[in-house]
Amino acid sequence: MRRTPGPFGERGDGGYPRPPEAAPASERSVRTLTQRLADYTQHIENLSIAEFVELIRNPRRMFFLNFLSGIGRGFGIAIGFTLLGALSLAVLQHLVRLNLPGLGDFIADVVRIVQGRLQGP
Repeated sequence: MRRTPGPFGERGDGGYPRPPEAAPASERSVRTLTQRLADYTQHIENLSIAEFVELIRNPRRMFFLNFLSGIGRGFGIAIGFTLLGALSLAVLQHLVRLNLPGLGDFIADVVRIVQGRLQGP
């Protein structure tokens, strides 16, 4: 029985294909690799990993920054909800002014129900 060569040529010990012989590196490929390594190094330096590690080592500063960001998010949510609510009320008022038959009756029923709840039993 004859063996067929694998993707890398003849089979080696244990049935695994032998890796191809390493080709000598050309000067151009070494320059390209060196340039890529320099680019990656610059990219890692731009990520400011040292500043991040310094922030983690100082828990008070980290707590303070997280506290400030939480306050900012809270104000943003409050302002956004207020603007969205005002916009939706303006749209509903415009729809009531159009005096659409089905929508006007529905809004009138909602107003009656709310007024009844506010007056109590």
